[in-house]
Amino acid sequence: MNIDSNNNISYSPYSKKSELSKVTFQDNRTVFYMRDSSLVGGIKHRALISLLLDLKRKGFNHILYASSRNDFTALYLSLAIKNLNMRCTIFSSQDHEYKKSILENKACIHTTSTFEQAKYEALEKTQESLRNFHLPFDLKHPLYEAMLSEIFLDQWLTIENNDRISEIWIPLVSGVVFNALRAVIPKHIFIHLVDLNEDKTLKAKVRSQQYKLKIKYHESSTSIDEKSKTPPPFQTNLNIDAKVWSFIKESAENNALWWSIIS
Repeated sequence: MNIDSNNNISYSPYSKKSELSKVTFQDNRTVFYMRDSSLVGGIKHRALISLLLDLKRKGFNHILYASSRNDFTALYLSLAIKNLNMRCTIFSSQDHEYKKSILENKACIHTTSTFEQAKYEALEKTQESLRNFHLPFDLKHPLYEAMLSEIFLDQWLTIENNDRISEIWIPLVSGVVFNALRAVIPKHIFIHLVDLNEDKTLKAKVRSQQYKLKIKYHESSTSIDEKSKTPPPFQTNLNIDAKVWSFIKESAENNALWWSIIS
C-alpha cells in the first residue's frame, strides 16, 4: 500500500485549505483521503468558528453545551471560544475525558449525574441571560449545518477533477455531518455511512431510507467510546474517523473519497 500526500496546506485557523492524500492498495484501487488538518477538530471545528463568529456579531457572549464524557465537540468548542474571547460552560454527565484541556482553554465544566440532567441544566442556565446561547449536542443546529455545508462545498471544489470520485465514506454519529454533506455533493454519488452506534433512532431512519438518500450503510462493531483496533497508517481520530478504515480496505471502490470529519 502506498500513501501520497499533497502538502499544499495553509495552517491558518481561517484557511479554506485541506490536505488530500492518496492511498493505493495492492489490488490497484485508489482511495483519496480528505483531511482538514489545520485545526484540532478538523472540518467540524472550522464550521463551528463560522457559527460562533456569527453569534458574537449578534451579541451572544456565553455558549452553553451539554456533553457526554468523551464528546470531542466539547474540546474544540472550548478551544474556539478561547480564540474568540467568549465564555463557555460545558455540562458533562461524568468527569470529561478532555477535562484538563477544556479547563486549560478557560472554559467552565459543570459535572452532573446523568446526560439528561446535563441537557436540562444547560437549557435552564441559558434562560438566565439574553446573551447566553445554547448549542445542542453534537451541534444539531440548522445554522451550524448550513455553515458546515458551505465548508464541505468549499473543500469539494478544491479537489481537482472531482468528477472522478466514485463514492464518499464518512462515520455516522448524529447525522449532522451527513445532512450537511448530502446537501452539497452531487446526488448521484453514494455516501457510505459507518455507524458508530450512538443513536438507535437515527440508525433505523438511515437503514429505511438508504436508496432514497443514496446511502450505503455499515455498522461498526465498536462504539464511539472505544478506540479503533485496526487504525489506518496515518493520523486520524481513533474513536471516530479511524473506524471507517477497515470497511474501506475491504469494500471501497476505486477512486472513493474518505472524508475525515474530526482530524
